Amino acid sequence: MAELDNVKIGDKVVLHGVSGLSIVKVTGITKGGLIKVNGWTFYTTGAQRGGDTWHSLRISVVTPQLEKQIKDEATVKKAYSLCQAVVSGKIKLNAAQSAKLVECFGKL
Repeated sequence: MAELDNVKIGDKVVLHGVSGLSIVKVTGITKGGLIKVNGWTFYTTGAQRGGDTWHSLRISVVTPQLEKQIKDEATVKKAYSLCQAVVSGKIKLNAAQSAKLVECFGKL
């Protein structure tokens, strides 16, 4: 991942973790050229420095495809979460909202 050789503080990178992908900003660069992100340290290869086998992280350059994938996954998670909240009664819908929801799901 030679692209990581040129990252600067404030640049966006993709964080690959056990809970999925997210876009984060580089928070620091060490004198030795290691990349700091949210308190973690990474080599320019993208591998985490000091990570363990079970929960290791890695970073990569943001590509348009990854950015779209991350946004799409976030939208799906949000929709699922909202549906759960409606079913559980945490969110109450009025008649107009219910009609819109039925209209949307009716097209599936």
